This record gives sequence, structure tokens and C-alpha cells, in this order.
Amino acid sequence: MRLAAYLRVSTERQAEDDRYGVDRQRHDIAEYAERSPVTYSVTSEHVEVTSGSNGIEHREQFAAILLALEAGELDGVVLPDLTRLSRSLTVQEALLAAVWSRSGRVFTSDGREVPMDDPDDPMRTAYRQMAGVFAQLDRAMIAKRLRDGRKAKARRLAQEGERYAWSVAPWGWKKQGSRLIPDLDSDARAVIEKVQSLRRSGLSLRAIAADLNDADLRTARGAVWTAAQIARVLAREA
Repeated sequence: MRLAAYLRVSTERQAEDDRYGVDRQRHDIAEYAERSPVTYSVTSEHVEVTSGSNGIEHREQFAAILLALEAGELDGVVLPDLTRLSRSLTVQEALLAAVWSRSGRVFTSDGREVPMDDPDDPMRTAYRQMAGVFAQLDRAMIAKRLRDGRKAKARRLAQEGERYAWSVAPWGWKKQGSRLIPDLDSDARAVIEKVQSLRRSGLSLRAIAADLNDADLRTARGAVWTAAQIARVLAREA
């Protein structure tokens, strides 16, 4: 069995997170290899930095795995767990279907294969999807707690006279007293203005990312640009 290891984190910061960052995910897959009843080799590793809510169109690494499956270069993919595909049930199911439609197999580091849907065994699909529902609920509850905390902080600071509630200014901006203003002297502001200019000229998000990478310009965390990151910059500035 020739498998590709697929590791995903939502942000560059999580990539270095010991709780379940890239290193921990890689470790879990390596442990699975030692005890797996299936003889296989990990022929490639694909690290994706993207939100779990993003589909295939925003996953360059996952798309590369699908191309390798189509070319017969792989037999499947191994994941730390199904949440690395997504905590969104619809996205998880779409990505699984994309692998299966290319005759690929899916394994997780708990030592089990994720079997394809079987019309004669509907409970198989139901159990997997129920687990996906609870994973999606867990993500939603965490997001709600974070939003509630930010709103409470914003209300408290607003009562204290702060016009900008957060302690850290966004990339390309700076705090001046209680106001938030563009940091015109920063390299970040120059990159942001370049992104906006390229977008106004009609370039696609992917083309803008390629342009910045060709110019050796990097994100705030020193990573290469992707279309999803360009979209986030444009949305934040808007």
C-alpha cells in the first residue's frame, strides 16, 4: 500500500502547537505504521494550512493527493483522524467521496480503515456521520465561546473608553491611543496595498498569491501565500 500522509492545521500558529500541531499529527501516523496490520509505506507527506470549512478548491495539498490517485501513484491516504479532513460534516463527506471516487482508500492513525459507503450496510454511513456531527458541534461550541469572550472584552473596554478593544493590532495596522490606524511605515502595509492593487486590476486570488510568492514576499508568519490567505487579507481590509 502506497499512502500519502495528510496533516492539516487551520493556522500557521497551530502548525507549531504541541497539542495537535503538525509534529503531533506526524507522530500519531508514525505510531500507526508500527502497529498497523496493513503493510504500507508513506510515500509523501502533505501539510495543509487551511480552515477545516474549506473545500477542495482551497486545498492545494489535498488536490495534489487526488491527482496522484488518478495517476495511479498512490493507493490511498492516511490521516491522524477524520477531523483533519474537517469538523464540518458536509466537507468531510465531500473529501472522503473524492478519494473513494478515485479508487483510493482512507486510513486513520487509530489503526482503522474508513470503509466506503455500502448500500447493504446503512449503519456504517450513519455511525461515521454521527461522529462527524458531534465533531462539528464541538467546533461550533468552541467558536461560540471564543466569540462570547471577545464580545465581553469589547464591551468592557468600550465602557472604559477604548475605541479599539483588542490588545494586538491586525497585520499592517497599529494602535494610536484608543484608535486603530494603518501602519504606513510597515512592510506589511506595502504588501497589503500591492494585494489590493492586483485585485483591482482583475487578477484572481491564486494569481495574486503566486505574484507575491514569486516576489519572495511572505505572510505575517513567514509562510508562502495561498488564495485563501489573500481572501482573508482583502476581507479584513474591507
